Amino acid sequence: MRIVLDTNVLVSSILTPGGTCHRVVQLLLRGDVELCVDDRICNEYREVLTRGKFSLSNQSVDDFLDALLDQALLVLPQVIPDRFLDETDRAFIEVAVTGHVEVLVTGNARHFHAAKKLGVHVRSPADFLKEWLTR
Repeated sequence: MRIVLDTNVLVSSILTPGGTCHRVVQLLLRGDVELCVDDRICNEYREVLTRGKFSLSNQSVDDFLDALLDQALLVLPQVIPDRFLDETDRAFIEVAVTGHVEVLVTGNARHFHAAKKLGVHVRSPADFLKEWLTR
């Protein structure tokens, strides 16, 4: 199964070990689920995780992202000419559509109405895990 992971889920996975978002990331690290990304998403992950408010060392961010992205599928997305409510979400939507992902996992589903219109299933981490466990 291919997914796109919104940055807020990645941050929550680190800040709350053992929590729902952490369990989603564990699926990725074990190779049970395939993460789809592009350069914009990778750059956003790195930029957000290295913000001072999270107190994460650059080395720990690098190690974490290396492990996560080592198994990820790098997608060359097609540009979608639509305008989005939040243009910073464009990369996630374009990768989801181009990469034929099954689910975009986010803690902010309301930001991704455009993805739903384009046929991408948008799920909270809890809903994604619930669906994953009942497959």
